[in-house]
Amino acid sequence: MVEGRPVAWQGEQTLVVEYPPDRRFHRDRLEAGYKQPVEKAFQALLGRKISLVTRIAGQGDGGQAGTTDTEPEYPPAVMEALRLFGGRVITPERTDDGP
Repeated sequence: MVEGRPVAWQGEQTLVVEYPPDRRFHRDRLEAGYKQPVEKAFQALLGRKISLVTRIAGQGDGGQAGTTDTEPEYPPAVMEALRLFGGRVITPERTDDGP
């Protein structure tokens, strides 16, 4: 999940996570076996079902490709969790240092 970036909500329960083209492996691994545990973790954290939709930046997303300079809009439950726990949304810095 670290390589992906939340970019949008579809409705109140579907989080769209976008991966850069050079991080396709990470997206594929999530889809192949880790998506359900991640969704369950979100459910435990937020107290309601969350579904993940993943995509690769610039591919097959109806013309909404790429990243934007604006923060994604979060549903009320997420905003309340941030408020209650004094949290904030962060974007991890990527490094290409390699192993």
